[in-house]
Amino acid sequence: MNNSEEIGKRLIFRRTALGWSQVCLSQKSGVSLVQVSRYELGKVKPTPVVLTKLAQALSVSFTWLAYGRDDEAPADGDMPPGRLRVSTDLSNYIITQANIAGVEPDEMTSRLIKIGIAIYELEIKSDNKKPEPR
Repeated sequence: MNNSEEIGKRLIFRRTALGWSQVCLSQKSGVSLVQVSRYELGKVKPTPVVLTKLAQALSVSFTWLAYGRDDEAPADGDMPPGRLRVSTDLSNYIITQANIAGVEPDEMTSRLIKIGIAIYELEIKSDNKKPEPR
């Protein structure tokens, strides 16, 4: 399998995990529908600029989309402002929950983080109210 085919498989994997059509990916990334189709079929290898657009639209790292690995720590400025780097398992969970709730993954991420913060703050308050041992 050549690199173009591998990139195409990763594009399809992530796009379908998000529940998106090729049209949706095209609109969100600014890459033409015809090109998205060609990339997914492995007929053409996207340029680094196009890979960056696709990776940002799909909320994945450039490294994962281009090479299939995500083992490098992000360099300063590698992540767009407001984006978080999370494991694939966590990302898939968020996407699944977003699809169930009928919201975008970014919205579900915000909801889950707010819930986590609220629980964390409750735990801190309860820890501070514990009586000291005698």
